[in-house]
Amino acid sequence: MALFPHTVINLGVATASGEAIGLERQWRQRRSVYSTSLLSSRRKLSWPVLAACRRRLSKLHKRVEEIVVDMIEGIIGGSVLLVAGLCVLGVQDADAQEREHALVLEIGPASEWPFNDKPNFGGTFAIEATPIENWLEIEMGLTNLATAGRSEISGDVLFKKPFRVSPTFEFMIGAGPSISKTLSGIDRQIYVSVEFAADFMFWPTPNVGWFVEPTWSINPRNGQQSFAATGGILIGIPQR
Repeated sequence: MALFPHTVINLGVATASGEAIGLERQWRQRRSVYSTSLLSSRRKLSWPVLAACRRRLSKLHKRVEEIVVDMIEGIIGGSVLLVAGLCVLGVQDADAQEREHALVLEIGPASEWPFNDKPNFGGTFAIEATPIENWLEIEMGLTNLATAGRSEISGDVLFKKPFRVSPTFEFMIGAGPSISKTLSGIDRQIYVSVEFAADFMFWPTPNVGWFVEPTWSINPRNGQQSFAATGGILIGIPQR
């Protein structure tokens, strides 16, 4: 009979331990179910948000493409209208005839922005001659550009059609070959490109003026494209 209290105590302890273990298992099961439901609810909430963000980004991308296309079409259309208007008008006057030069020198800074490379900056020097009055001007120029780690020299020959807008303003469009060579750096190859130019020339005085000439070039061999711009002083050498 002396063992009876100990037996009762042992049974009580075992029962309490079993109840504790059962409660712990139930708590773990409930916690796992809660975590799963919380994760599922988060996923359900995140998918609509992500889908809405993707739709907005897609609409924004399409809108940007439409704006860029409209800008390009506007520039091309404006250029075509300008050239057509100049061809129709063909403004010629006595002052313009007196302003003709035997040679025109162009001196100034130059810059280039390749589509897949760093921009380059330097200087340019060019000579223009007029073999056919009011129809053809030939420009031969040299440009030296430099950027981090390399320098480049290029030469071009452009055949331009002049348009005399007024006695003090002349506009030209033209195209021609361009040859460039890298003087320093890893790549020292020679590249040949096709260059298209628009030349804006201003003559506030008879023999001294200034110019702005944007160009676009493409290498037919590797497809490399670049946009460039030059500007500076015009020096006209009068005809004798």
